[in-house]
Amino acid sequence: MLNSSLAIGKEPAPRYILRSAAAEAIAIFLTRTPTALTSEQTDSLLRSCRTQDVALSVRATVASALSFESTSERFSQLTETSKRQNELFVVAALAGGKRVPVEFAIALLGDNHALLSLLRSSMETGTAVTLTPEIKSWVNGLKTNEDIDRAILYTVNQWIGIASDEPKSPWSPDLEPERIRTITLRSIFGGE
Repeated sequence: MLNSSLAIGKEPAPRYILRSAAAEAIAIFLTRTPTALTSEQTDSLLRSCRTQDVALSVRATVASALSFESTSERFSQLTETSKRQNELFVVAALAGGKRVPVEFAIALLGDNHALLSLLRSSMETGTAVTLTPEIKSWVNGLKTNEDIDRAILYTVNQWIGIASDEPKSPWSPDLEPERIRTITLRSIFGGE
């Protein structure tokens, strides 16, 4: 399903709903059942990371990070990823219990990124406990109305719980259960 051509909308920004669902299902599966990916599966996930559909690329980035051992080397070679996508990859890998080498994080994020102190702290203590002003500032700069920022914020909170306005879902706010309207046949025909 990661290769489905079914899309809502036209170029340049189609929404690949089946691909997004597949990437989300892969992330959930990898959370519950750590599995090494084949080369073909890795290719498919990394191709999804590079798409213009933000919902799909965010989900594929999380799924790729949860299979860090299979995808990290090739993810670091992608040239089409954004800074936020690289941040999400590192945070999702750490939240998923993966050992992320500092050198890898520096190559993706740069040598002055706030996440590096969190990474070093987690390597020294086994948990991320040192919340520096830089980390707090970085977290406060994330916007819950941006899909990728929302996923980073959700993942950071799942990992170490530092933000006060944690989203209930890592995905679009439109998909939170209390925001999805239920339509019944009765309401369609004028009842309720």
